[in-house]
Amino acid sequence: MDKYKKFILRIMLVSIAFVGLYGAMAYIRDPLMLLHKPYFKNNGYDKDLRISNASVMHNVDFDSVIIGTSMLMNTSPNLASQILNGKFINTTAESLGFSEVETFLKYAFRHQSNIKQIIISFDAITNSTSRIPYISLYDESVLNDLFVYFQPRFFKCIVGFSNVCYKKKDLDTRTFWLDASKRKALGGFESWLQTARNYREASFILDKLEVKEFLPVHNEKTIADFESTKESLGSILRLIKTSPNIQFEIIVPPYSKYHYYAKNGQERFVVIRDSVKYFLSEVQNCPNVRVYGFDNLDYTKDIANYTDPIHYEVSMNNLFLEAIKAQTHLLTLENFESYFDQLKKDIKAFDMKPYIEVIKQHYGLE
Repeated sequence: MDKYKKFILRIMLVSIAFVGLYGAMAYIRDPLMLLHKPYFKNNGYDKDLRISNASVMHNVDFDSVIIGTSMLMNTSPNLASQILNGKFINTTAESLGFSEVETFLKYAFRHQSNIKQIIISFDAITNSTSRIPYISLYDESVLNDLFVYFQPRFFKCIVGFSNVCYKKKDLDTRTFWLDASKRKALGGFESWLQTARNYREASFILDKLEVKEFLPVHNEKTIADFESTKESLGSILRLIKTSPNIQFEIIVPPYSKYHYYAKNGQERFVVIRDSVKYFLSEVQNCPNVRVYGFDNLDYTKDIANYTDPIHYEVSMNNLFLEAIKAQTHLLTLENFESYFDQLKKDIKAFDMKPYIEVIKQHYGLE
């Protein structure tokens, strides 16, 4: 019996020693820079933006934030700082839902008490479920941050076998997705065809298009999607109404006119329109909110400006900043109806037939 007790005791002691040693290594290396700046490596940020946002907000001096989905990921915080006279950080991430935006901004508020401006993308179809891998990074407790390093994902970083936790070196471009390979899709519809991995996965295959007359109407799907979006918007509205000293700049992303002929495109138009109207009505008495729309630009009619039906080139991100500075392209309750009436006319006038023919010819379809 004594042998078994000694064996178990040894196992316990070895386990405690291992945990203690690993904990010490985790503290010393601290790849997310949650406790201190790195001792042995240059600053770098985890490739998962939902994780590395904690590193940025914890270590960078800022007074303004860019946050939202891929629609703002190519926005340079350095350029924003120059144009808007602030100290911006970009904390965007792909398909970032409004509940996640609220989580990140509350964390930012705890680390910086002097935030003066926040730029947020307004995507109608929102992700209501948080995809933040380690939510404890963003709670109010500092003590449990170190426990994140005991997750298998960080083991290789701690022992030095991987650089995944330091992958993004440049703070200004760490959120950018428009790299050299993605840029090949710019320049026109032929570029979309050439860069598509295969026809069935492409966003423009024929059975994903609706080339009939554009007649957006309410149905069960649009009502359900609007109610979901409306619920998600509560996260942003709470922040706006409880932060009167912060200026919120809300960007409604300008999708290409082609996008509205994609499958469910008519429903998307309805949900976007209804969601924007609801939001404008909710913030009409909030002087700290401005909403911007860019769908009336000829830019959105030119496929060459897009890598796919919704994602635009960096020049549009830069235009957002200029519009905020000049306070142009504003969307209000007063101009809402005329804005979306014109958008509907522009979509109806967009000729899809040439694109259909190109698709058929490129893929040899009948």
